[in-house]
Amino acid sequence: MRLTRSLATGLASLALLPAVASAQQQQGRLFQNSWFWGATAGVQTFWTNAVAHQQAPTFGLEWLITQKHTALYVSLEESIFHEKNVKFTNVGRQYKDSTLTTFSDFSYYPDYTPIKNARQLDLAFMVFPGNGPIRPYAGLGVAFNWVQGTKLPNVNPTQGQQICSACNPLYWYPDQYGTQHLDDYANFIDPMLILGIQAQVWRINVFGQGKVQGTNDNHIFNGQVIYELQAGIRFNVTSAFSKE
Repeated sequence: MRLTRSLATGLASLALLPAVASAQQQQGRLFQNSWFWGATAGVQTFWTNAVAHQQAPTFGLEWLITQKHTALYVSLEESIFHEKNVKFTNVGRQYKDSTLTTFSDFSYYPDYTPIKNARQLDLAFMVFPGNGPIRPYAGLGVAFNWVQGTKLPNVNPTQGQQICSACNPLYWYPDQYGTQHLDDYANFIDPMLILGIQAQVWRINVFGQGKVQGTNDNHIFNGQVIYELQAGIRFNVTSAFSKE
């Protein structure tokens, strides 16, 4: 009798295998060669020369174009924060004489700017090694950053003159380059790594991921890596409108 029950259980399990395989195939079809639109929310951690380990909420939209185990990832995010007195290096021009034909550039300190919010565009190549409804993934790409709310301070010619003590103040133009150097500090491109995991239910993927990007001392976000932790949802829009 026990043998009969064991045999019946085994046969029932075998009978379920086609259904399980069919479900996995369906999940695969709803992931492969598809275009997902998604939304994210999370927190970003950054450093400046004025604050350390500062956290800001982030919100974003993303697009994921998939093949079988790879994908192209694009996201646009906004970070919400407000910081004051972030230092940056400005540069002025000192002409040699009244002809204004030859000159030298001089950096002068300190210049400070407020910053308020930042936008980030991410582009990455993604790898999804699994086949089931739960898939870990990794990506490598670049992050384009635009720190907003910057303001060029009023230039004090005397202050700049102290950096160039031999300069003739008549030919000293501390604001020669306008916002150029401030813009260089506020707008930058970093390499980026993404690690995450997603769970797929029909056309919907729920996911959590972390992003890490490096930066350097010549940026307003400086000297440390930038971390992001995000959660979100992705919806398969191409399969939703295609015939199956």
